[in-house]
Amino acid sequence: MLKFGSYEFISMLRLFATLLLLPQILVALCTHRIRTLTRRALISKSALSNEFLENDLVAVQKDGNSSPRFCVVRPDLTVSPLCQHEDDVETDLFIDPRCYEDTFWEEASDDHVRGTYGEGWYGQRPVPSLGGGPGYGADAQEIWSIDQELLERVFGDGVELPVLDIGIAHGEKARGGSF
Repeated sequence: MLKFGSYEFISMLRLFATLLLLPQILVALCTHRIRTLTRRALISKSALSNEFLENDLVAVQKDGNSSPRFCVVRPDLTVSPLCQHEDDVETDLFIDPRCYEDTFWEEASDDHVRGTYGEGWYGQRPVPSLGGGPGYGADAQEIWSIDQELLERVFGDGVELPVLDIGIAHGEKARGGSF
């Protein structure tokens, strides 16, 4: 007979809990794996090849009439266009929020790459919020840092890297100064 709190009782309880949760865990894992494989299958038809690695910096040209955009290669081998923030360090680059709606960046292939610029140093910068911080559920912006020489080379090659005025001081400028 099993006694409450005994090693055998706890072992049986763990086994029972595992058997109850195992089907739910397997369904969740399979569903996630199927979604990942489906997304990669859809993207892999037109995403970058394995010649590129995560955090590689590339110049991608959308069509023959536009200048190439400075982009970063994402883990799924798609690209995201980068930008600078006006009131920030000019060598810290952010994902351009204006390009999220455009599906071209997920479909860009090796044929669209006009130049390569090595690898960016990936980091995250916490978004100022009330309370919390990194590790406490606070939001963070992804950034890629490059050195000044690379930035000058990018501009010298005519690659587009827009500067957005969306930094912390943007609200002060919009109001005409601090109160």
